[in-house]
Amino acid sequence: MRTLQWLAAGLAVLAIAALVFPLVLTQNRLRATKNELEQVRGGKIKLESVIASLKTEVDLASKARDESEANLNQAHSQIQKLNTELRDA
Repeated sequence: MRTLQWLAAGLAVLAIAALVFPLVLTQNRLRATKNELEQVRGGKIKLESVIASLKTEVDLASKARDESEANLNQAHSQIQKLNTELRDA
């Protein structure tokens, strides 16, 4: 009878070990995944900041281009006006 008790206790210990070992491995994988996720989130925040900065630069460049085109058009109009005046003179 005593042997049967020891055998049952041994099987119980093996069963618990068989359940705990995968649980510990899964917990370690979850921790690693959580750390990776935090790194990805940090990278995402940095990228969003860079994107916002680049959008600002694009907006400024577009404004400068529009101003340059307006100045060029104005200069072209003045040249045409002067050419017309020279022809008429």
